[in-house]
Amino acid sequence: MRWRQLATFFVVLSLIAVFFSLIARGDPGTVYVVPVKGDIDDGTVLFVARALKEAEGAGAKAVVFDIDTYGGLVDASNRIRDEIMASGVRTIAFVDQKAWSAGALVALSCDGLYMGKGGSIGAAETRPAEEKYISAYRQQFESTASANGRDPKVAGSMVDSDIEIAGLKEKGKILTLGAEDAVRIGFADGTYSNIEDMLLGAGLSELTRIDFSMNNMERFGQFLTSPVTSEILLMVGVVGLIVEAFTPGFGIFGMAGVLGFALFFYGRIITGMAGWEIVALFIVGMILLMIELFIPGFGVIGVSGLIAIFASFVMSYPTPGEAFIAVSIALAFAIAAIIILVRVLDKKGVKGNSFIGRLILTEVTGKNIAVKPAASPKGPAAPKTGDEGIVFSTLRPVGTAYFGRTKTDVLSEGEFLPPGTEVVVERIEGSKIIVRKLDRSAVTSTEDQDNG
Repeated sequence: MRWRQLATFFVVLSLIAVFFSLIARGDPGTVYVVPVKGDIDDGTVLFVARALKEAEGAGAKAVVFDIDTYGGLVDASNRIRDEIMASGVRTIAFVDQKAWSAGALVALSCDGLYMGKGGSIGAAETRPAEEKYISAYRQQFESTASANGRDPKVAGSMVDSDIEIAGLKEKGKILTLGAEDAVRIGFADGTYSNIEDMLLGAGLSELTRIDFSMNNMERFGQFLTSPVTSEILLMVGVVGLIVEAFTPGFGIFGMAGVLGFALFFYGRIITGMAGWEIVALFIVGMILLMIELFIPGFGVIGVSGLIAIFASFVMSYPTPGEAFIAVSIALAFAIAAIIILVRVLDKKGVKGNSFIGRLILTEVTGKNIAVKPAASPKGPAAPKTGDEGIVFSTLRPVGTAYFGRTKTDVLSEGEFLPPGTEVVVERIEGSKIIVRKLDRSAVTSTEDQDNG
């Protein structure tokens, strides 16, 4: 009995010791694995920033970026670099296959750099390859590499072809380092077959691994800000609002135009490319253009509106050059789309109650509107007060009308008048010809009184 009691005591004591040792040891910590694959764009910036913030808030021991990319936007890579460099978490880059162009800067921003077998890093010449862009990006590469204990000259030669490194790179070529060369010259910390081996070799395998992934908002932002989608949204916005400007009321084209511009700016706001000020600037521009509709001709207000709208586009892109190219492409496609619409409207199949005819008013071209000479008068080319005419293109309130056989720009007194409406010149103020809808019943009544 005594031996049995003694054995039981030692067993209990051992269990207590194990229990307290487990408590003392605690959770070994976590390591976040963040994929950086495909094009590096503004959606990637949002994703990386969120990953670093969450990892730091959770007290993670390290964040590993699993990189495999051909590159992407220079501005996006600079912002990711700033996020990584400012983070308080240990960061490690594992170049699984390739970290080219913008991806190379992301890799260089990390505290540790490991290469997958067969992986490569470099090829970061800017587009366009102009001296000012090359100089700025090279400086970014060199300072980033130097801050993390890597050879800045090697990093700079990934951007600038003028840099020469004996035995490694000759002048006139951009450097791209393979895994073995990167380790041999001390630029990378080691090579591994896969990320699991890398975690083991870097002493991170004991940590709890958390595989981070994009949420729906980041995926949506990445989709909206992609070059192709941005061009489509701009084109839809331009075409929709231009066609809507030539049709009475507010219909499907106006809604499409508003939606196109709304999605364009929304993508840039949620990815951090721009703030709400660009939306405010765009709205101001649209308001100025609407005000211009109430004034015949095209003056300072209309020009100011166009400048504000263009400025909002410029501010939503990383550089004015990118904005100019994007807007030019969108306008070219928009003009082509409008020409196609005009030609479609001229076909007989668009008239009547066809589906397209109900969506697109034939007044866009004006060719399908029956214009008859005004009942009176047939006087001079320039209409006078009291002359009667017929609306050719919708007065919104500015548009055109025929007086006899003369087509003239006119302005209604605030009301929208569709094509075919009979009007009379109310008054003339300088170059403004102000008309109102002709009330035939009132004219007949007046004539009857005169006859009486």
